[in-house]
Amino acid sequence: MFLDRPKVLKRVDKKKIVVLRKTGTFTRQDVKKLLGKKGKKKKRRKKGQTQSQAGVEIVSSEPGEPPRKITGLLRDKVFFGLDTTTDTVVIGPQKLGGSRVTEILEFGGRERVALPGGEKVLANYAARPYLGPSQPGAIEKMREFLESVPL
Repeated sequence: MFLDRPKVLKRVDKKKIVVLRKTGTFTRQDVKKLLGKKGKKKKRRKKGQTQSQAGVEIVSSEPGEPPRKITGLLRDKVFFGLDTTTDTVVIGPQKLGGSRVTEILEFGGRERVALPGGEKVLANYAARPYLGPSQPGAIEKMREFLESVPL
């Protein structure tokens, strides 16, 4: 029996790329779903009123829960990248305006913030993970893709 080694390796490489791309797409959508829950509002506002004029208070997520959607900016900036040289896929948000917001939301941390009077204080933020919770599902889905994608 003769085995065409270059042809087999080419097919294996093609399958790896398909599986990584499908895994990246699935995980990105999963993360976006976690970030898609809207923040709860306490009061309804009238047409033409801003939230602050109407006394609307947007309730943020509890520590340990994924952050709630207020503007949708974080959810819209989640992407995935495929690196064929190392056979890896990276899923995560684009950095927002040079700040550490995405990192602090995922892991928690401390950040120096300016108060309305100009005074700067060190604020502590509890973690509100949104990437970590999707990892087990991504690993399971990758296993499914490995089995279902033909060679």
